[in-house]
Amino acid sequence: MKNKIVFALILLLMYFFIDNFWRFLEKFAMYSEINQWIKYSIKYALQIGLCFIFILTILRFAKYNINVGEALGLNKRIANGIFKSVIFTLPMLLGYLIIAPLNEEVTFLDILFWSFISGFSEELIFRGFLFGILFRIFKFGFFPSIILVSVLFGIGHIYQGNDLSSFLGVFSITFIGSLIFGWLYIEWDKNLWVPIGTHILMNLYWSIFDLDASNAIGGWGANIFRFISIALIIVLTIRKIKKDGSNLKGKLFSLDYN
Repeated sequence: MKNKIVFALILLLMYFFIDNFWRFLEKFAMYSEINQWIKYSIKYALQIGLCFIFILTILRFAKYNINVGEALGLNKRIANGIFKSVIFTLPMLLGYLIIAPLNEEVTFLDILFWSFISGFSEELIFRGFLFGILFRIFKFGFFPSIILVSVLFGIGHIYQGNDLSSFLGVFSITFIGSLIFGWLYIEWDKNLWVPIGTHILMNLYWSIFDLDASNAIGGWGANIFRFISIALIIVLTIRKIKKDGSNLKGKLFSLDYN
C-alpha cells in the first residue's frame, strides 16, 4: 500500500510536469516569438512524447510486465473504437446539421489542433496515462481514481471562463465529461480509442458548426444534442454491461483487486 501511494504521488508529479512544462518554454524568446501553430505543435508533441516516456519508466521501475500500448489501452482495435464513437456522437452531428450553419471562420489548423490533436492528447494524458495508471496499474478504486482525474481535468479547462459563473459551468461540464469518458474507457473493454474518438468527434462538431459557443458550456441549442449523445452513450454502455457484465465489478473502491 505504501509503495502504491508513493508511485501515485510520483505519477501526479509527472502529470503536473507534462501539463505545465510549456509555461517554462514561454520564458525563452526563441519559443515565445515563433508562430502559434508551430508553438502548439511543439507543445503537443512534447506532451505526448513525455507521456510515453513516463509510462515506460513507471512500468519498468514498478516491474509491471506489460507494454506501453497495453497499459494505455492503445493496443485495442482502432476501427472498433472509432465506429462506436461515430454512433455515440451521431445525435450531435444530425442535430447540429438541423439547427446550425457551418462555421465559415473555422480553419483547417483549428480543426486539426482543437479537435483531433487536443482530443487525442487529453484522452492519452488524462484517461490513458493518469486515470489508467491509477486504476488499472496501481489498483486504486474506480471512484477515487476517476474523481481525482476529473477534478484535475475540470481545473485544466476553467481558463475558458471569464467570471465565477462561467468558471463553475466549465468546470462542471468538463468534470462530468471526464467521469463519463473514464467509465466509457473501462466498460468498453479498456479500449482507449473509444473515448479518444468520442472526444475528437464532439470537439469536431463543436468546431465546424456555428453554435455561438465560446467555451465548453455552449448554448441550450448546442447542449440539447450534446446531452442526447451523452444519454445514448450511457444507455448503450449499460446495455453492454447487462449483456457482458461490468469490468468494474469489485473495483469501485478496492485497492487490492485482482
